[in-house]
Amino acid sequence: SCQLEARSLTVPSSRKAPTGGISIMGQTPLPVLIGRGKITDAENGRTVEMIVPLPQLQRASVFHTTGLPISTPSADSPFAGTGDYIPHVYVRNLIGSDQTLTLTIEYPGGNRTVLHKLAPLPLGGYTTRDISLDAYFSELPLPLPFCSIRIEHNGPPGSLLVDVVTEDLISGQVKTMTVANEGNGYAGSLASYWGISDDEDFYVFLTNMGEKACRVGFRIEVGNLDYHLQHLELAPRETRYVNLREVRDRQEPDPLGHLLPATATEGRLFYNRLDNVPLVGCVVVLPRKRD
Repeated sequence: SCQLEARSLTVPSSRKAPTGGISIMGQTPLPVLIGRGKITDAENGRTVEMIVPLPQLQRASVFHTTGLPISTPSADSPFAGTGDYIPHVYVRNLIGSDQTLTLTIEYPGGNRTVLHKLAPLPLGGYTTRDISLDAYFSELPLPLPFCSIRIEHNGPPGSLLVDVVTEDLISGQVKTMTVANEGNGYAGSLASYWGISDDEDFYVFLTNMGEKACRVGFRIEVGNLDYHLQHLELAPRETRYVNLREVRDRQEPDPLGHLLPATATEGRLFYNRLDNVPLVGCVVVLPRKRD
C-alpha cells in the first residue's frame, strides 16, 4: 500500500490566486505512484489535462516542446486554417531561491532553423508563472508554420516543473503539448496508433533537442507489413514533421522493397533515435488538406 500526501503550494489567499501548484508525495521509499489529473472550466465544461511529473527523474535543466501552432499559421503549415493560437508556458519553481528562465523560440526559416532567444525571465522561489507568448509576437516574423520552444533554467535539475498548452482563440479550446526534459533518455522513442480518413490527417512532429545531427529510425506497420522511412535525419535543433498520408501516397519502396498499401488507413508506427542525441516527438491529428 502507499499513502498519499497532497499539499497546496499556492499563496495563502489561494482562492484569489491566478496560479499555484500541488505536490503529491508517496510515503514509500521508491517512486511507485503515477499521478494524473484534469482542470475543468465549470462554465463551459472544457477540460485540460493536468500533468504530474516526477522531478527526481529530470536529468537536465532544459526542457523542450515540439510541433506548436503559433498565432495564425502560414499557408504552408499543417495547422493552416485550423485556428488562431497562443502558446502558454507554465513554470513552477520547486525551490525557495529565485531562478532565471531563458526561452528560445525555434522555427523553420529557409533552409535552416532560426533560434530566437527571449529576454531572461525571473521566477521567484516557490512561485508559478504563466508565460503567454503573444507578448512576444512582435519579435517574430509571423506568420510561421509551427515552432518549438526550449525552456532553460539556472537551477539544479528537478527544481522546475514545465507545462505547455496552446490556446485557440477561435474555438476557445486549450490543448496540452508534449514536454520533454533533455536528459530523459526515454524521450527519443515512441510507439503509437495512426489513422487517416476522408476528413483527417495524421502527423508526427520530431525535434532534435541536441547540438549534433540525429538520425531517426521510423517504422510504419500495416497488418503484417513493416515499412521503413529512409534518410530521416534532423539537423541540430531542427523540427520536422511526417505526414502519414503523404508517405502512403508517394508509393516509394523502402530499403527492403516494401510498399505501403495504397488503401491503408490505419496501423501502428514506431520511431527511435539512432544517435546519442536528445529527441522529442508528438503525434497530431488535423483536418485533411485538400488540393
